[in-house]
Amino acid sequence: MIGAVPPRATFREVFAVREFRVLWSSVALSTAGDRLALVALTLLVYDRTKSPLLAAVVYAVGYLPWVIGGLFLAELADRHPRRSVMVFCDAARAVLVAAMVVPGMPIGALVALLFAATMFALWLVHLRIRNAAIVDVGWAAGLATLDLYRDEKLFERAKKLEPLWADAAMALKSVPGVLDIRTVGLTAGIDLASRPDAFGKRAYEAMERGFHDEGVMVRITGETLALTPPLIVSEDQIGEIVERVAKVIRAVA
Repeated sequence: MIGAVPPRATFREVFAVREFRVLWSSVALSTAGDRLALVALTLLVYDRTKSPLLAAVVYAVGYLPWVIGGLFLAELADRHPRRSVMVFCDAARAVLVAAMVVPGMPIGALVALLFAATMFALWLVHLRIRNAAIVDVGWAAGLATLDLYRDEKLFERAKKLEPLWADAAMALKSVPGVLDIRTVGLTAGIDLASRPDAFGKRAYEAMERGFHDEGVMVRITGETLALTPPLIVSEDQIGEIVERVAKVIRAVA
């Protein structure tokens, strides 16, 4: 059935996809590594300083990017290509984590490196959430549109109106300045005579005048007007649209 919601996929079906298993495993491994790095750094600080307070502060710093990062990382995630940003973030995190294992690295530098690595990880999270949200919204909108087409029988209705639309559009041949008219479905192409040394000017003025003065939206290509009514158009409205277009064409003739 058109517009029907597909059955929800099971975990077995999802993990049967090789690409998803690789992606899921990489994300799980990366997340586990981030948490282990935070715990290891906290234990290192406690081992060197014997201070529970400093150890707690270091552990809290690992979560600080999640508090402040959302203020600007979401905007940055939308300003650059998502694939490039994800590759850059993973590469930057690899460099930062590699720097953390350098022998003799000061505690302050380790904390700063962990903070920066977590910020890049948070940027990746924002990208994944936004990608999922875009897909979900687009999927829902598509299903709702298909349901509307089906319930309102818009395609069947448009098919019945095609002869009436074609006859109404062909009546514009008698309007001064019209050279030829073609129709396909509920779309009409109206060729206008060009003005000397001003190709496309007449069609542009017709589009502008139709929008501002007659409330009719047309598209133009050179000296051709492309006219398509909405699928919910009625028979009476077809006649009204054609009359307004004729008025526009006479005005720019």
